[in-house]
Amino acid sequence: MDNSTLWKRKCKIYIKATKNAVNDTELEVSNLKCLFTIEKKLGGFSIAKEMCTFEIYNVNPETEQIILENGYGLIIEAGYENGRYGKIFEGDIVQAVNTIEEENFKITILAMGGQEEIASNFIKCSTNSTTRKEQMKIMGQKARIPIEIEDKTEEISTEDNELPRGKVFFNSVEKYYSDYGRRVGNVFFYLDTMRKKSKEVSAVEQTAKIIMKSLTETTDKMSAVELSPDTGLIGVPQVSDSGVIIKCLLDPRFTIEGYVKITNSMINRGLAQPLTGQGYNQKAMIDPEGEYKIFSIKHMGDTYGDTWITEIVGVGRNHKLIDTYGVVK
Repeated sequence: MDNSTLWKRKCKIYIKATKNAVNDTELEVSNLKCLFTIEKKLGGFSIAKEMCTFEIYNVNPETEQIILENGYGLIIEAGYENGRYGKIFEGDIVQAVNTIEEENFKITILAMGGQEEIASNFIKCSTNSTTRKEQMKIMGQKARIPIEIEDKTEEISTEDNELPRGKVFFNSVEKYYSDYGRRVGNVFFYLDTMRKKSKEVSAVEQTAKIIMKSLTETTDKMSAVELSPDTGLIGVPQVSDSGVIIKCLLDPRFTIEGYVKITNSMINRGLAQPLTGQGYNQKAMIDPEGEYKIFSIKHMGDTYGDTWITEIVGVGRNHKLIDTYGVVK
């Protein structure tokens, strides 16, 4: 790769808000000092989640009031002017607070990807269907914000799929999809597209799309993003019980369940820890071809500072994930 493609950072940051509680507006704040940490993980609850902690400094009083009182969405695009560039986060604002840091006024925003479509999306319905898969689809159609499910899973056993009777649903999408993932196993969900419309559009008219995939799905056709010191790799990868930890210059190409390829000889390995039982699973994490399935992504950036990196955690292409809590997926 031409190293000039990793020079001159580019970033666009928008905050969605309702101006005067009536009209929608997008406030671009890219020219101000902004810090962000974006985390995307697939954990023990079978749902891929995204969270962003975003800090913005010295906004004018009028804009600050709009953000604090009427801000509801956050979009971050980042990368390089002549190289890889794209959207790394889009989500709902859960909380926004203002503070004073030394002589600077700061707004800190907590945003979640799919917060409204998954965590806060309520379901109140019943179905006569006696198969779990069909129940998931009907439930999505009748949620407060309707959900289209794209099923990419393998066939599940009759014992896991069939039920003796229909079911009544009265809770959040997150609760029932998590239950399904735990019961069936080997299944996870992630929000594919956020078809978020303005606050003027009623919840009935909003829709979301969720992908349902198998963790052991055949992946031979999916190519891996190659990383080396010439293409942005920072330092040396480190193997741990949870996977191989890889750092690079900020890269929007990585996705949960995507792949990265590195040279295995560069990986640092630690000693096993007999007293804690850690370190014994490291060999199983290494892929012979150096290709790793991604289960965790962290983007960190500072528009006025040096930080502009991506950290990913992956396991060998055909191995299993052991998450932070020891849950084997």
